[in-house]
Amino acid sequence: MNIKENCSIFTFRPPGVLKSSVNHSKRLRHPLIPAYEGQNLNDLGFEIDPHNNNLNDILTYNHEGNLFLSILENAYFIVQEGFDGVVITNDLQLIDETLHFCKNQSLDQIEIDLNDAQLLEEIFLAFDPKWMQYDHWMGYCLSKSYLANLYTPTTMKIAIPEYRNNNIFIGNSISRELYDNTLDKAKLNSRTIFLKDGIYKAKKLALFHPNSHYPYDYFNFHDTRKIFNFINKNSRYKNNLPTNFLIATNQKNQSCFSDNFQSILTQACNELNLPIIHLENMDWESQIALFSQAEFIIAPHCPELINLYFCQKDTTLLELTSFNKNKSSISCWPFLIASTNNINYCFIDMLKDNINIEFFKNTVRNVRAL
Repeated sequence: MNIKENCSIFTFRPPGVLKSSVNHSKRLRHPLIPAYEGQNLNDLGFEIDPHNNNLNDILTYNHEGNLFLSILENAYFIVQEGFDGVVITNDLQLIDETLHFCKNQSLDQIEIDLNDAQLLEEIFLAFDPKWMQYDHWMGYCLSKSYLANLYTPTTMKIAIPEYRNNNIFIGNSISRELYDNTLDKAKLNSRTIFLKDGIYKAKKLALFHPNSHYPYDYFNFHDTRKIFNFINKNSRYKNNLPTNFLIATNQKNQSCFSDNFQSILTQACNELNLPIIHLENMDWESQIALFSQAEFIIAPHCPELINLYFCQKDTTLLELTSFNKNKSSISCWPFLIASTNNINYCFIDMLKDNINIEFFKNTVRNVRAL
């Protein structure tokens, strides 16, 4: 099959917009807090909107926008590791937005024969190529599926790939237990159709997407939080959990740290009486309670920061992140979540900032005092 050049999903007329997710005008974000005096915050703004040179405006305001429910007729989509959720229109054009998280932006590496596509009726698609990574599973796939369950007709099935025991593309993927548990807690099992790897054709294919090319703009909308509120409503307070803590590095998030920085973190936290939390040693219910009860969090950039959606207003996050040379920016999605949900956010760039133990301790003291 000759797949044509990419097109935008918004060349199609969207049939509906979530009214609760319409920003008719730009609104103030929760203020971004400098971690230390004179900090350059611009690298964060480049990630939010690379085409807007007014970085102060980007970091200060959440601009007008809509969360569209777009429905395509007779569209194809892929279920295959690295290309999950890629959509092909009935005239063989790729939808740009569904390619964003692919391991590459071309389908040349896989064999596609649309004649072999399995036919489905009405399908809602929320997953992307990184759906087995915790932040994508919770923040995109489960969140959008929950909204689909609220706002789309029950005749429309919610499509989710079957769980994969080995996912090379993601590496550190969600567990089968969390996959099953979250679907159960979200009350999605009765609407869900679990798909094996293959090519599928849907008579009607529905997607939620913000009115920009960048999928992380989804975190600018309050509707994104609905699933987290629903899961958290029956969460119980746990007296044995700290309210101020550092999330420890592990194999998922240690790449941004220099060789000696781990010892700096450990020594500083001991001197500041901050407990170090190893999330991999906690069950999921305890992790929800940990973030829900948190007042001050220090954390490396990691998928578990999607749990900010469980946090209360005025919780403070100090993120330990790093400049991405390929994108010339710092990953922005934790800031988008924080600034839309009244969470205090600041960051330290592990590659650019001159980190030593006194600098780190003084930064922590200053941020905690805010």
